[in-house]
Amino acid sequence: MERAGITALRNQGELAFSAAGTMGERWGEFCKWAKEYGITKMEQITREDLLQFGQVLAERVEDETMSASTAQNYVSAVNRVMNLARRDKKVWASPTKDCHIPKRSGIATQSRALSEAEHRAAIQRVTPLLASQMDLQRVFGLRFKESCLLDARRVAVQAKREGFILISDGTKGGKDRFVPITSPQQIEALERAAELQPGRSMVPSHLTYIAYARACYRQISNFHSERHSYAQSRYLVLAGAPCPVVAGVRHGAAHLKFLVGHLNATISEARAIDEAARKQVAIELGHERIEITNAYLG
Repeated sequence: MERAGITALRNQGELAFSAAGTMGERWGEFCKWAKEYGITKMEQITREDLLQFGQVLAERVEDETMSASTAQNYVSAVNRVMNLARRDKKVWASPTKDCHIPKRSGIATQSRALSEAEHRAAIQRVTPLLASQMDLQRVFGLRFKESCLLDARRVAVQAKREGFILISDGTKGGKDRFVPITSPQQIEALERAAELQPGRSMVPSHLTYIAYARACYRQISNFHSERHSYAQSRYLVLAGAPCPVVAGVRHGAAHLKFLVGHLNATISEARAIDEAARKQVAIELGHERIEITNAYLG
């Protein structure tokens, strides 16, 4: 598949040799990812696969393990190869609008969170099992993989006993983190998930994680927006005011001025409140640097 794509770029792409080589390398990154999901031929690739790949890249940009421009270029390379191979745009996605890869600045200017109404509409279109996972993603800020590998029965007991849950499976870099119980909705989501849990995790026992992930992305392609919802709602609780993308103001001085008025605080107090809220949100999302929150909060 990788060789076929490179051949198409060189023979049909009307690109200079060096440009075709660069785009071929980017296409190769998609091919490596696709191989893990059992995709070995171009005719097997669907738009849902491309969207899943794009969301993986979006998470890497937010985790600061890949630049926004690199991620966008990877998706664009797949778009170009598939257009040449298929002669249509049925397997095509916008890196920013469809895959939700952040803008090059790394600071969000628009909210990517799902509203409550959008969330309710989305979970009506998927299986009850996946719907329960999306609820978990929303109320605990879980990544898609974390929601799949979660032992809901175990953490439901932990949540009631200790007031927090430990997220350890499927985390980036294998880093454990604790997420506090701050609302009844979290307990309710865990109880529903525990009732539906088909095995040791939310992944059906007869499927591998990879097979299950592909099946989930066939139903719906945008999971990461639930994590954005969590980040924004937690900032509101912690700071007592909405974050920049929710307030509709620019990151930095404009938002600090907004906080001063909203909280009746001094500029130094507003800055301290913002920093403390961002630091806690970053910790609960499994990040070490508060700058990461720029991609979620603005």
